[in-house]
Amino acid sequence: PAASMKQQSNELRMFGGTSGYTFYDDTGSVTNARIDAAGLVGIGTASPGAVLHTTTSSGDIARLYSTQAGTDAVVRLSQSATNSNAGIFFENTHGDHNAGCGIRGAGSLDICTGLTAGQSNYGANVRVTVDSTGDVGIGTTAPSGKLDIFSAGASSIPFQISNSGGSNIDFQVAMQGDNRPWVQIYQTGTEKIRFDPGSPSFFSDKLMVGSTGTAVTDLTVDGALTLKEQAAADSDTAAYGQIWVKTA
Repeated sequence: PAASMKQQSNELRMFGGTSGYTFYDDTGSVTNARIDAAGLVGIGTASPGAVLHTTTSSGDIARLYSTQAGTDAVVRLSQSATNSNAGIFFENTHGDHNAGCGIRGAGSLDICTGLTAGQSNYGANVRVTVDSTGDVGIGTTAPSGKLDIFSAGASSIPFQISNSGGSNIDFQVAMQGDNRPWVQIYQTGTEKIRFDPGSPSFFSDKLMVGSTGTAVTDLTVDGALTLKEQAAADSDTAAYGQIWVKTA
């Protein structure tokens, strides 16, 4: 039978149309909206690919407003299936630069990158996680502190602060080939301080100890200084070294 539309029970009802219903503009040539045979709704497209599919060549694809005073405007995305997540995926038209974010497990918020076009789950692409207690994980989905950074493998840089677009490093935590961490501090691109638990650390500039004044020599101490020669068992009879102190 041919498709028809009529008012019935205070509703506008459409009948027939076994292949769907198309709503045209006033010229009858441009599709404004379509409901296909499966019930998928397309706005701006004649070929909807989801329950609601909107397409536009200019402007916003959707705007949602709330006019109720004293109430937050909320967009609610729910997943009722067991062991499933709820999220939003962002894809470009080429499908080669994709990302997403969503809720996983017991209320963790994930940020994902490197997703494939049409991917329906996060897989191994979670980069940042904020768990239900507010702990943040980078490189781990199970943070054990307020900020937990995991960098897999040796010879990696789990944390770095830089300036000038990254050309100059200011502060860096770098993992060595034997999984030994270095903490390095730079000045205008030159390493000045290194803390290395596996080999001697160094300080390559003047150092002031005991005050916030300016060091006038490689080591300036404001206050008492004791030098102790380390004995085999750090005994009380360990010999003491000597230092020359200039008082004027």
